[in-house]
Order: sequence, then C-alpha cells, then structure tokens
Amino acid sequence: MKKQYRGCSRLYYAVRTVDDKGVATYGTPKQIAPCKTVSNTVEQSVEKVPADNKAQYTVKSGVSDVRTFDTFPIPFEVLAEIFDDTLVKVGNTVAYGVNPDAETVEVAIGYALHDGKEDEPCELVWAFRATAQKRPDVVANTIAEGDTASEGQQIAFDLLSPEKAWTKTGKKNPSICVPVVDGIDVDAWFAQVVTWDNVDELFPTT
Repeated sequence: MKKQYRGCSRLYYAVRTVDDKGVATYGTPKQIAPCKTVSNTVEQSVEKVPADNKAQYTVKSGVSDVRTFDTFPIPFEVLAEIFDDTLVKVGNTVAYGVNPDAETVEVAIGYALHDGKEDEPCELVWAFRATAQKRPDVVANTIAEGDTASEGQQIAFDLLSPEKAWTKTGKKNPSICVPVVDGIDVDAWFAQVVTWDNVDELFPTT
C-alpha cells in the first residue's frame, strides 16, 4: 500500500455522464468545499505463482486508488448531487435527506496540489471517473484559520479508469496532472474538465 499526503486547494467536481456509444461528457465544475489536504492511497493485489518449489512470476491485479480530502463543511447542495440524495427548498433554507434508492453518481474531481506555498499551487489535477465512498461525517478535528476554528469533514473518492482509451495516449489513463508553469492559467484549469484529449486545445504551446 502506498499513501501520500499533500497540501490541497480548489477542490472541484463535475458530474459525468456516458451515452449509448460509451462517450463521456462532463457538467460544469462546481466547488465541493474549501480544502486543506489530500491523501492518495494506492493498493495492488500481488500474487506469486509457484513452480518447481519457487516463485516463477508475479501476477498483479486489483489496483485501488483512493483520494481522501480534508475539507471545511460541504454544502448540502453539493452532497445531494454527489450522492443522489434529496434536497428541498424550505423557506429561506433547504432540507436535506438521504435517498435510500440513490444511484451511484460518477464525477470528475479537480484539485490543486501545494508543496509549502499556500498561495501558489505546484500541480493541477483532474481525475476523470470517481465515485464517493460514503457520506462524510463531521470529524472531531478542527481546521484552524487564524484565531477561529471550524469543524471539518473528510470525503473520499474511488478512482476508476475510463471505459475508453484516450485518443492522445492510447491508454485508459484515470487522471491528468500538470505542473504549474508560465502559461498555465490556474483559474482556466477549473472552468471545465481538462482531459488528455482537450488539454492541447485549452492550453496550447506558445
């Protein structure tokens, strides 16, 4: 198992739909909540196949990639869309309820990574096919901001490979990550889902 923690900001999601031909499209990205950190947990099942009383070769399968985000409280409107739950406007507020017949919602997840500099991200990420593991609970730890503190939440997503290979790579890459260099507009990165097949158009070489 490999686990990595990074500073994180600009956590976004976009609902993913797939048509009858297997072509995926994405909705307009929306912010989940202000984000503090992300952990990346990768697990892979490894089996050694024996012959002649020794391991001859290794079979690797069952790759699991989970991204867990520490956030400030997530709005009910966001939770309702990610988990296919019920949200009804009541006066000047909303009522939220768990939907026992909810269907699994697939989303793309976008976020920025930081290494030491809070105001300057070092890498930008979009993961193209993800499902939330469970509805987040309010965690006991607090996320401090100045002299105040707010209860935080954790939300975890299982990353899946897309159904079809990307035209640019010929592979079913589950995510894309680019370093922040001159010419990369951070705001533009989160205006739409950036994929392997549209990244050149959105961020052309200058």
